Amino acid sequence: MGESGLIEGFRIANPAAYALPEVHEFVLRAFSKGATVGPRDALMELIANAQNESLVVMMWREGGLFRGMAVVILPVSRLMPAASVLHFYTEGTGRLRSAMANSIVEVVKSAGFDKIETMNLRSGRDAAFERMWRTAGKVSRVGTLFEIDIGGDDGRDS
Repeated sequence: MGESGLIEGFRIANPAAYALPEVHEFVLRAFSKGATVGPRDALMELIANAQNESLVVMMWREGGLFRGMAVVILPVSRLMPAASVLHFYTEGTGRLRSAMANSIVEVVKSAGFDKIETMNLRSGRDAAFERMWRTAGKVSRVGTLFEIDIGGDDGRDS
């Protein structure tokens, strides 16, 4: 298979890696849309927690360029029943998305866990989201995610 089809995955556990221009710029791009935190705040958080073994940051190259990134938190207590995918970003092909999902499964299983939780924060795209994760395992909808804004005019019922 040629260079254009090569997929390589990396775990980023050294804070110095984020100083590399290619990594730095890709992280900013990966958190520029649909993220729960802004790009610069995300970058600073990843740098600060780079050596935290429970926070797994993985990046993938496709065709020699960074095209995928995921942030996973491994359970730190029995009160957390599953690993959680906090962020999943790809600019790549379906093959890359599958490789990313399967790599996440490998990391979670090797850490001794057998469940992954994730959320789709993009309304109206649940079918595609589920299809992507089916390459990794059985996908089930469990509950509903609610966001409660507790800042400023909080909209509390009187």
